[in-house]
Amino acid sequence: MDDSGKPDIRKITFLDGEVVDSPVVAKVLHQEVYEFKTWWAVERSSGRPVPSWGSEEFSRIANEFSTQVLERIQQTQQMLEKDGILHLPIVEFHPEAAQPYMVQMKFPPNSADFRMFNASEFFKNGKRLSYEDASGLFTPEMQEAYVQMIQKFTKNDHIPLDLSLGNVFFKRANGKWEAGVVDIDLVMEAKNPQGFPADFAEEIRVLRADQVFSRLGENPRVWKAKPDGSWDAEIFNEKMFEYPYPGNGATPFIRFNPTMDDFEKVLIDPAIVRKYFPQLRAPKVLKKSSYAMPWPRPFREFRFEAAA
Repeated sequence: MDDSGKPDIRKITFLDGEVVDSPVVAKVLHQEVYEFKTWWAVERSSGRPVPSWGSEEFSRIANEFSTQVLERIQQTQQMLEKDGILHLPIVEFHPEAAQPYMVQMKFPPNSADFRMFNASEFFKNGKRLSYEDASGLFTPEMQEAYVQMIQKFTKNDHIPLDLSLGNVFFKRANGKWEAGVVDIDLVMEAKNPQGFPADFAEEIRVLRADQVFSRLGENPRVWKAKPDGSWDAEIFNEKMFEYPYPGNGATPFIRFNPTMDDFEKVLIDPAIVRKYFPQLRAPKVLKKSSYAMPWPRPFREFRFEAAA
C-alpha cells in the first residue's frame, strides 16, 4: 500500500499478452532463509561459529544472500520469458535496499479462470484423497497444463526444482488452462549448473535418489550429470514427477507400483505424462521407499513472503 493506505496498483502484462490492472506486493526473504545462508555460508563453508541473529556479521551475510537471490530471480524471469512460460510478473527489483526486496504481482483470488492450490485441499481427515477425488479439483485439463509446462522447461534444457502445486498457478484463456510459476528462484540451466540451484539439485539427487525415486537400474544415479558436468534435463524433470514435494503435502504426482510394474495415478494420470514424456522410464529395480521424507529444514524454509 502507499502512504494513503490504498493498494499499490500497477499495469501488469502477462506473457500471453493479457494486460491487467493488479495490486502488487513487496516481498522480502523469509527470516528462515537468512538462517539458512548463515548455516550454509558460515558453518559449512568456513567452519566458523554461526553469528548471532541481529549481529552486524549476520546482517551482512543475510543481505549479501538476498542480493544474490534477487539477481538470480531477475535472470530466471528473463529465462522464463524466453521459454514462453507463464509466471506472476515481478515489476521491480531493489537489491540496493537496506533489506533487499522485489515487487511482484499479487495473487488474484481463485475464480473460474484462475486457480491456485493448497496442499491441505488434497487431504481429508488426515488421509490423502484418491486420484478420483483429487482430480475433481486438480482436473485432467490442469494436469495436462502442468505437464506441458514441464515439457517447455525440458525442451529449453532447464530444470525447475520447486514446482509443487503450492508454487504453481493455473490461468484459463479461451477455454484452455495454462500453468505458470509463482516463485521463480529455483530453476537450473542443465548445460551450465551452478550456484544454489545446482547445490539443491545435487541435494535431491544424492540424498533422495535411493529414498523417494523408483530406480532406473542397479545404480540410482544414472539420471544424474553427463560426463561434461551438465545434467540431463529430460530424465531429471521426468523423475521429479515422482518427487514428494512438501508443497504437495509430501505427495508425488505419480508413483511406481511394483505390482502393476508401471506408474500409478496419485495427483496426475501417468498417461498424461507419457503424452509429453513418451520415454517415461519404468524402473528395473525398486527400493523400499518413504514418500513422507522430511525435507531438510534449511531447504524447506526457502521462500519469499510479503513485507510487513
